[in-house]
Formats: sequence, structure tokens, C-alpha cells
Amino acid sequence: MKKDAGFTLMEIIVTMILLGIMGAIAGMLIATGVQGYILARTNNELSQKAQLALDRMILEFEDISAISAVSIADPDSICYTLTYYDVTTDSTIDVPSRCIGRVGSQIKIVNGAAPPTAATGSVLIDNVNAFQLNFYSINDAFTGSPWSGTWTLAADPTIANLASISINLTLNRTDPTGGTYTCSTLFNVRRNGRIGRDDEPINWNQ
Repeated sequence: MKKDAGFTLMEIIVTMILLGIMGAIAGMLIATGVQGYILARTNNELSQKAQLALDRMILEFEDISAISAVSIADPDSICYTLTYYDVTTDSTIDVPSRCIGRVGSQIKIVNGAAPPTAATGSVLIDNVNAFQLNFYSINDAFTGSPWSGTWTLAADPTIANLASISINLTLNRTDPTGGTYTCSTLFNVRRNGRIGRDDEPINWNQ
């Protein structure tokens, strides 16, 4: 008499175990891939947001012609005036006072001689964890980590010895990994009339 073909209980159990192991490995690989994608997307978004904010601040600070107030204690802020060249009238134009500063988790810009508040100013960037401005004189050696600038408004109210400004920006991550994203930049001040610099206004229309 011929025996019926089929699987034994042991074979079924072993097969189920193997399928479970393969499914777990596949799930881990998928989860890792998705997490990597989310991380890369968040990094890209944070990088773009930070770069836009830094570019705007650089555009403002590079052509500073006077500083009326500055704070390098949290929250950092700066109030200033700047001068630019208008090609249509072939003349320089002094921009009225502006201030940039941190308000809670935002960096804001406002017209006027007072730092922005929760009720005033326009948001440059949000989700801010830390914002630091450092100011360097023409005599700074740019050494150490991090660099510590020696320029102060009290010692140089005409800002003739202000050479460079650094912006350090830390943003809170919004993805499941948490943590922060940090970026920084250092640039020269062009319009403060210091010795050895061309004080001609920049023509942005060329």
C-alpha cells in the first residue's frame, strides 16, 4: 500500500523558522534603508534652510557701515546700518537701521534700532538651538578651536578695525533620530573703511 506524500511536522516548523528569520532580516534592511532616506532628506532640508539664512545674514553684514548695538551673550543680536550702490542713480544709499537676533527658537530680522521680539520682525529661520556671532579685529590670529574674536564695539565704536564676522548656527533636527545640525561661516567686512581696504560700494547690478 502506497504512503500519502506530504510534509512532516518537523519540516513545517523548520520552514516557518527559516521564513521568519528571512523576514526579520528583510525587515531590518528595509527599515535601515528608510531611516537612511529620512536622514538624508532631513540633512538636505536643514542644509538648504541654514544656507539661505546664512546667505541673507552675510549679504547684510558684509556691507555694514556702522554698528549701534551688539550682544554676544545668548541670545546674540546685532543692530547696524549698511550702504549699497544704486546703479540707476550712480550713488550710494544708506539703509536705515536693522537688527538681527535670536528670539526663542527663531532668528528674526527687523527694521529699526531695537532687536526683534516675539511680536516684531520677520523670521529668517526657525528650529534654532543655538546662534552665535563672533567678531574679529584686524589683529586677530584666527587660532584655537573655536576661534574667539577680540573685536568689541566699546573699544572700536567706528568699527574701523572690524575685519571679519563668523556666524555659528545650530538647528534642532525634526526627524526621528533627533539631535542637532550645526553649520558656520566666516567672511570679511567690506564697507567699514578700515585701512588697506577698498571702501568703494559694491555694485550688485554688474
